[in-house]
Amino acid sequence: MTSIQTSADAMNDKIALIDQWCSAARILPVITIEREADILPLADALAAGGLRVLEITLRSALGLGAIRLLREQRPELIVGAGTVLDASMLEQAEAAGAQFIVSPGSTPALLEAALQGPLPLLPGVASASEIMLGYAMGYRRFKLFPAEICGGVAALKALGGPFGDIRFCPTGGVNARNARDYLALTNVMCVGGTWMVDAKAVRAGDWAAIESATRQALQALDSAPAAELPRDFDLRAERAEQREL
Repeated sequence: MTSIQTSADAMNDKIALIDQWCSAARILPVITIEREADILPLADALAAGGLRVLEITLRSALGLGAIRLLREQRPELIVGAGTVLDASMLEQAEAAGAQFIVSPGSTPALLEAALQGPLPLLPGVASASEIMLGYAMGYRRFKLFPAEICGGVAALKALGGPFGDIRFCPTGGVNARNARDYLALTNVMCVGGTWMVDAKAVRAGDWAAIESATRQALQALDSAPAAELPRDFDLRAERAEQREL
């Protein structure tokens, strides 16, 4: 088997893992840990509500430790590292036990480093040119960020024409009001967001509220039309959007 074949097979395996996890998740919660004591109970509340694939961002100093702790104490969860900006952060996330990597943007150096490593990378893109950069290197799954600013649902519909075999995880401005619109698109595999992780509830240690909000978020995807979503969902979404962008 040639090195080119080996590389292609490795990428196909990574794509298959992303597809499996995103299909099961539908919503990828984007989590920034501010207190060490929150790590396990927050993850437990999200899992109890139905979200077992978690993106722990490296925006805080506790991110890598949170990934390590969750991999040790909650092996049933799928835990990825978000806000990975360069090859050094990629190596640190891998060492901490992350199972996948998410970046807000794409650079040739990061894309190449992830190609050489064992973990699936969901590179961030905001334009057709960035997609083409990743596409040329074998990537077929991307994070559209910041989704709403980049054109949202309309942009994804347009991108589906030239990039028929690409699928996205839109993040940034995705909330309880529009998540179903995104997920209705054939080139969307899941959405990323924070609206179920209400900052006040986390600070208060109100894990029951987090679990309830998570369960409601998933149920809303299956049943209630966007206009029928509870008003408190809208308020959580507005606050969450400010944290994502």
